[in-house]
Amino acid sequence: MTSLKKGELWRSHLTGMVYRIKTIKDQMVVMESLNGLNQVLTSKENLNLFYEMTSYLETPPQYK
Repeated sequence: MTSLKKGELWRSHLTGMVYRIKTIKDQMVVMESLNGLNQVLTSKENLNLFYEMTSYLETPPQYK
């Protein structure tokens, strides 16, 4: 696993929503949606299972 940095963007595999890393504490990560209305608490181990690193330049995946 790469080292995480505050401010990095991660996209949810389940919803396609993009979150920004807000806080990193020990093995836990708090992420906040770009609009600031949602927050997610997850472990560093689970981050790569349910999220993928992304950037502003990428378009969201198309779900049917």
